[in-house]
Amino acid sequence: MKPILQILLLTLVGAAVIGCKSTGKTTSPPFAAVRIRGHTPEQIRGATAVVFQQDGFTAVDVHSPEMIFEKQGSRWDRIVYGSWVDDQAVRLRVRVSVAPVSDGAYELRCRALRVQHKGEAGLEEETQLKNRKPYQALLEKVRGQLQSGQAK
Repeated sequence: MKPILQILLLTLVGAAVIGCKSTGKTTSPPFAAVRIRGHTPEQIRGATAVVFQQDGFTAVDVHSPEMIFEKQGSRWDRIVYGSWVDDQAVRLRVRVSVAPVSDGAYELRCRALRVQHKGEAGLEEETQLKNRKPYQALLEKVRGQLQSGQAK
């Protein structure tokens, strides 16, 4: 092999190895989150279920580490993201988790998703929502209820 080809090949291999290294970050920052001190994960989860249900969400799964709540999307969601052929509803799904962050503190995190074709094998599609404000407000409401002693 000619020396110029050897150098080129070595350069390409080196670039591939260096370019393929991970930054060590495996998770993206949460969509919305609050820190809560002085309460157990069970208390936080219980208050979360109450707040989300008061906001019209149905508890799909509150027993797994990641709680799931859903509600029907707005008429606007259906017009923009639903089917034009049928009355396929668009659902809003929120995945909520509680994670320890320091002594006695937990982070209540959520991701809000738009769900199209819910329950249809191979067609169900989740898309991350962009407007985090309403979900941040729900998490702050959970924290407020816990801090005020309203949550049991």
